[in-house]
Amino acid sequence: MTTLTPSMIPDLFSPEVTADPHPAYARLRDLGPVYDERNDVWLLARHPDVLDALHRPTVFSSER
Repeated sequence: MTTLTPSMIPDLFSPEVTADPHPAYARLRDLGPVYDERNDVWLLARHPDVLDALHRPTVFSSER
């Protein structure tokens, strides 16, 4: 997994990304799984990463 600063991760809730999400999704596919501290969410844009997350609920969980 990649550790990045918040400014390096697309904010999927921003008006710019909402208006045109395709460049942000392409960036996320290039980055791989990343944790978005700004919104307290994991961002997974590739199918194998989603499958991996489904098999590791202790890591990729919304339960606190």
